[in-house]
Amino acid sequence: MVTVQQNGQEIEPEFRARVNSIYDSWQSGELPFSEAYKQLEVMKYEAASAGHLANQGGVEMILGIMQGYRAKLNESIRHFELARGFFEQAGNQERMTICMLNIGETYRLRGNFTRARHFFRAAYESAVSMENIRTQVTALANEGQMLLSMGLLSDAYDTLKKALELGRNVVPENDREANQLLDTQCEIHYALAVILLRLNEPETAWKHARKSLLIAEDLGVPLRMGYANRALGEVITALGQAPEEAFSSDPDTYFHASAQAFRGIRADGELAKTMYAHGRSLAHRQKRNAAARKLKEAMVLFTRLGMTDDAAKAAEAQLEVL
Repeated sequence: MVTVQQNGQEIEPEFRARVNSIYDSWQSGELPFSEAYKQLEVMKYEAASAGHLANQGGVEMILGIMQGYRAKLNESIRHFELARGFFEQAGNQERMTICMLNIGETYRLRGNFTRARHFFRAAYESAVSMENIRTQVTALANEGQMLLSMGLLSDAYDTLKKALELGRNVVPENDREANQLLDTQCEIHYALAVILLRLNEPETAWKHARKSLLIAEDLGVPLRMGYANRALGEVITALGQAPEEAFSSDPDTYFHASAQAFRGIRADGELAKTMYAHGRSLAHRQKRNAAARKLKEAMVLFTRLGMTDDAAKAAEAQLEVL
């Protein structure tokens, strides 16, 4: 039976539950990527055989997210564009908007900020037209991180704070939506910690890094644990020691935990970012040889993944410590 809402054809609940189960098992580290991908390919064939457009879009969107975490950015965009096409045919504006957000985020990771901003703005305006606050929050969070990548710290801070404030008006309809909101908040607090560090406000950055960790622990998601531990490593590097006795004052502890979390789910793009942050931390602590090696590792991985903007930053940082 096809489920149709005001927003067009929707993914069937039973089909969505099976797709989400596969994704959750992969994200938690229980299911290898190859097996998760194989199972989703079977579901894609099932949806195509039934001629269900929204179900086809749902599988493509999940595949795009998974490839994005693995920094297979061209593949990620291909899946998101396919998903957007299916949802457009199904008349589902909300999911089309989510696809635009994901496409924008992937372009941000590639360093193509012009394209990224175009998709973030389009997604935000679409969410406003639908009066969908949850999607507005996600759009603002993504745009804020893009502005951070561009070095526009003040604009990034204001945009992320707006996203955090707007998120207080979201009333999740179920546990999954509640976790998705927490996931976005975790990402925002991490980004705010990075911004405040660059603004030379490490004490305030610590509060956001700690909040990011608390949310990540509550979620139990390796990806967010990776983010949170990276933030803690960076903040403790700047402070010189942890402000609370319950935390180690050795930044390496957190960078190793971050790298381990990302390796566990093969999130290579984020692993490279942790290597880069670790290298900068080692340089700050005058461990120049170790810093140069770590930055070289980051540069090589960024280059292999096609993350040209990040690769250039890693190369420049390596030259500074040699």
